[in-house]
Amino acid sequence: MSFTEMEGAAFDRWKTKLTDEPVEIAYDWQNQPLYEGDICYQTDDGYVLEDDIFQYIQTLEKEALLEILSNMNNEDIIIAAGMEVVKSLWE
Repeated sequence: MSFTEMEGAAFDRWKTKLTDEPVEIAYDWQNQPLYEGDICYQTDDGYVLEDDIFQYIQTLEKEALLEILSNMNNEDIIIAAGMEVVKSLWE
């Protein structure tokens, strides 16, 4: 299949408008651009990139952190807090 001269010129114009630069599709909780393929999580404050979760958690108030902990099971809290099982001191 071949293009007519007019179709070829239209295609050339369309091609020159394409860039390798990614297109912003949304903004995160810090108003930074998000791009197709970014892995992020939705929060009450907006989207948080996977790589920014720790930074986001550091900005939360104590009440919000306690709510997050209330949704976790004991094993996950123990691991997150770096707790270790010790023998009872009363035995």
